[in-house]
Amino acid sequence: MNGVPRQYTTGKILNIYVQPILINSDVFTGIAVIENTGQTIWDNNTFNLKTANGEIKILSFSHSELTPENNGILIFKGKTKDKTGLYSDQLLLTKDGQNIAKSGKFTIIKLF
Repeated sequence: MNGVPRQYTTGKILNIYVQPILINSDVFTGIAVIENTGQTIWDNNTFNLKTANGEIKILSFSHSELTPENNGILIFKGKTKDKTGLYSDQLLLTKDGQNIAKSGKFTIIKLF
């Protein structure tokens, strides 16, 4: 539409907190502090959440509406592979296949 400025969707993952040790389970819950640095209002349909290298699968995520230039909390559930081991990955916020934000690395140890 002519005359309507483009709305940019950009953001940051400021912090991430995950359950560091899994015993007899491969499912965990995590929390990320996110910042909307763009011009659009974020709801649960604005972006997708995935991991950078696929070692960990994101099963679901949720956050409250987040207006531009504000921070919010994103809660997610993830799953490691079935085998015991050390899993390191990063979270990615994506929209239409493009990365919006990338977290720092997090590590989970799966026992048994």
